[in-house]
Amino acid sequence: MDEHKLRQIWEKVASAQQLQQNRTSVTYESINTTRTMGDPNNLPILHLGYQETQPVQTIDAHDTTVALRNETLPNSIRIDGHDREPDVSPHAPTVNYANKVTQDVTQDASETMNFVAETSKYVREVRDNVTTANYHCNEEIGKGGMGIVFRGFQNNLQREIAIKKLRPEKINQEKKFIGEALVTAFLEHPNIVPVHDLGRGTENEILLAMKMVGGTSWKELLHPTQKDSVQKAQNFDRDTHLRILLVVCNAIAFAHSKGIVHNDIKPENVMIGEFGEVQVMDWGLAVNIKEHKESRTIHRSEVAAPMGTPCYIAPELVGGEGDKIGEWTDVYLLGAVLYEIIAGKPPHRGDTMWEVLVSSYKGNMPEFDNAFPRELRNICLKAMAREPQDRYPSVKEFQKAVNKYLRNRESLKFLFLSSIYIVLLLILGSLVVYMFDVQKDLNNKQKIRYLSHLTAQELRQSSDDLTRTARSYVATGDKKYKKMYREILDIRNGKKPRADGRTIPLRNIMKELGFTTEEFAKLKESEDYSNDLVATEVKAMQAVEDGQQQRAIRLMFDEKYQQNKQTITRPIDEFFVMIDNRTMLAVEAYIWRSFICLSLVTLIISILVVVSVMSYVNIYRKVKFHTTLASE
Repeated sequence: MDEHKLRQIWEKVASAQQLQQNRTSVTYESINTTRTMGDPNNLPILHLGYQETQPVQTIDAHDTTVALRNETLPNSIRIDGHDREPDVSPHAPTVNYANKVTQDVTQDASETMNFVAETSKYVREVRDNVTTANYHCNEEIGKGGMGIVFRGFQNNLQREIAIKKLRPEKINQEKKFIGEALVTAFLEHPNIVPVHDLGRGTENEILLAMKMVGGTSWKELLHPTQKDSVQKAQNFDRDTHLRILLVVCNAIAFAHSKGIVHNDIKPENVMIGEFGEVQVMDWGLAVNIKEHKESRTIHRSEVAAPMGTPCYIAPELVGGEGDKIGEWTDVYLLGAVLYEIIAGKPPHRGDTMWEVLVSSYKGNMPEFDNAFPRELRNICLKAMAREPQDRYPSVKEFQKAVNKYLRNRESLKFLFLSSIYIVLLLILGSLVVYMFDVQKDLNNKQKIRYLSHLTAQELRQSSDDLTRTARSYVATGDKKYKKMYREILDIRNGKKPRADGRTIPLRNIMKELGFTTEEFAKLKESEDYSNDLVATEVKAMQAVEDGQQQRAIRLMFDEKYQQNKQTITRPIDEFFVMIDNRTMLAVEAYIWRSFICLSLVTLIISILVVVSVMSYVNIYRKVKFHTTLASE
């Protein structure tokens, strides 16, 4: 079908509507909404007429639900009402209006009429057998284009239910109302709202008793407009919406197994319960793709007029090509919903409905920005292909593709979290090793400080022992003092072990621990003074052996010897002060480093705990979500 023929179809739609009335006005929440479809050169265009103080505007008509159904005789044109799909644009007015649909009065419409007559006969038999309802309506909880939903109470079972009945002005659409109820009742599935009963009220009106579905529409969670919805929407991330889409796929796949195609899948027709329950609703445009003895809705071969919601509509629905309707039609709509989940807007948009419809019919793909994951872009492109044979052959195949993306995404999340854990653990391990190194360095500094005290004490003690022994030998000439002197000197030089078994002098041990140039110079200066004293004492003892007593006494008590004796400990004391200062600085550095390391360790452990808790909460929410779905 080319664009010219498509325009002819919609011109016939407009002409038939114009026969009914040139202008239809519906009031909803103090907003007067009118629809004018009399211009065949730009069809169809929607105009909004607000209160007198507000200007008339032309809106994007791509959000309108269009349903062209053949349900009456050719000379009796009817108008069916459906709710408008509010524009998802954040700046667009949010209004509801009755979308008028008509009988396409054409020569080939008679066959459809015959089929619909048979369907209507079956519906009429059901209608004639409807008995008095044992439930009653309470407060109103919602409105649609054709019906009003009340909170009700079923007397015999003492339970709360939802009761839907026709609007007063739609009372002549009773057969259509019953037909939709029969289709919904035929599809018994956990994710399709259950129908309990059909009954008649006190005014003989048809009442449809259904399960009370609490919660929020999926659309309100995708594009919240109410304060409560904004808070709820914060708990629904992209992955959660994708999982909801998978649940919707389950319901649609079940309907396909029963030979029913929805034809109007969109977020507005999906309810999300307070505990994650997913319910697919509004089967008013459903068609039968299999042969049933007792048909609840029209067969796809009898569809000869456009139907659907333009911003999601499949090409075969735009042209009313019923013979092309099949499971792939709902696959296209699911792909359109997938696009909306990612992009935040429906796929088909334009200044007029005609632009939207032509765009869909030509198979023009929506724009994909950088926020669109490549895998999901490919899924959308395949699901929304122009030709049915190029799409996924079934909803299950589409569902598998989305589910594969989620599994891969979960794997990437796991890999990312694992990488974070590994990096944080490596940093934590490095900090622990660094803490050990800092502690080791501090211990080394403290050991140097301790040995500095022992070295100073050892040098003083050995110097005093050597001096006292040398003087005793000079004074008495007793050979035992000379022997004692040699032993003390050998012990100091490490040639003989000390009382503790150590043979290495402390000053040699300290050299191995590492010093600064200034510290090593002080230690060397002390050793030089000590060596000078030893040399003088050795000369004095040799003088005694040579019989030069006076010379020996002069060497041991002259001014130079006394000066060296008094200054021998000064360098070691200064050395000790330097070591002590360095040790104190190390202690201070250790305290600060320990504080920083402990803070970083605490921070890393806190991050690990937070990441673990968030992962646990995320897993718990997913498990709870899937458990809720499994229990429906």
